[in-house]
Amino acid sequence: MFLRMLVRAAILRRGRALSALLAMTVAAAVSTAMLNLYVDVQAKLRREFRNYGANIVVIGKDSTSLPGDALAQVDDALAGRGIAAPFALVVARSASGQSIVVVGADFTRVPLLDRWWSVSHWPSSTGQALVGVRAVSAVTPKNQPFDLSFQGRILHLTPAGP
Repeated sequence: MFLRMLVRAAILRRGRALSALLAMTVAAAVSTAMLNLYVDVQAKLRREFRNYGANIVVIGKDSTSLPGDALAQVDDALAGRGIAAPFALVVARSASGQSIVVVGADFTRVPLLDRWWSVSHWPSSTGQALVGVRAVSAVTPKNQPFDLSFQGRILHLTPAGP
């Protein structure tokens, strides 16, 4: 009897039945979206921030160097809940005299921190350098060993991979 009444109401009052069906569809879609956001938002944010890179940058007071045990202190503070990688920045000169920003890093830790970097071969020994796409034309256009000078010293480097 109930089913018969519903069918008859749907036939006689098509506009109301259609608007009720549309309202239920919209309500179901909105509630599904809200539940999806509510349940999974923390996991998605955690995953995205891990893929993005560094969330905290530690620098010395007044641009001074950090103490030698700073990395060990950061690792202790993280207690296995994160990854720390040291970076140091200087401006050096290429063989042609052009200023180049040089970054020193611990290449055993950097691939764990910055997974989104597109690198074919990470440096694995002393004297190797990871040269960026824009810097390669200024430093070593033929992908040959090159020299950089900084504070009167010359550093001989070999490109590891783009």
